[in-house]
Amino acid sequence: MPIRPRLALYDPELALDTPPDLTASTGVNALAHCIEALYSKDAGEAEHAMALQAAGRILEFLPRTTKEPKNLVYRYRMFEGSMEAGLVLAKAGMGVHHGLCHVLGGRYNAPHGVLNGVVLPHAMRFNLPIAGKAYRELAPLLHVRVSGVGDTALGEKVCQATAEFIRGLGLPPRLRDLGIPKTDLPSIAQEAMESKSVRANPRPVSVRDALEILEAAW
Repeated sequence: MPIRPRLALYDPELALDTPPDLTASTGVNALAHCIEALYSKDAGEAEHAMALQAAGRILEFLPRTTKEPKNLVYRYRMFEGSMEAGLVLAKAGMGVHHGLCHVLGGRYNAPHGVLNGVVLPHAMRFNLPIAGKAYRELAPLLHVRVSGVGDTALGEKVCQATAEFIRGLGLPPRLRDLGIPKTDLPSIAQEAMESKSVRANPRPVSVRDALEILEAAW
């Protein structure tokens, strides 16, 4: 069963000395939970609405927080978005994106948030065939024009905008930047098939699918 706190206290002063790269990567992790919730089979209307609200907060305030780490208002808004993302996670669960990140982090001791930043746009692109509605709702938050654009083209733009947002935070763009050998990717893909998150992905994932996501991220 999911475990939720009965009370969360936001104290932005506790986070004022958090390094910008750690702020950025943990913020991207929270954003990834929001995005996965938007096309999760287990998320209801309440979780869907909260995921959009949290994603909006994170997309607006994460870049500001990394640039002005001592700003208490920005820190507080990020706490709000991260907490909402956590509440969404408890109901919506995770998909192929987090499943792959868990395997990679366990194998190579790579920071989870940094892996999120690398893998997320590629996992989003894999889920594009089933995530048209989700990406259409996400698009305005990423400043992607919606009108007059079909779902496939819009989804591609949303994936690209997400990648550009993450790169703008200064996070590593590739798995190779984390010292992960390309020759290991097939065995990583195979191991990922044991992940409950990968199996719960709304678009079924094969070993070949997982490998293609990893190769795109490498």
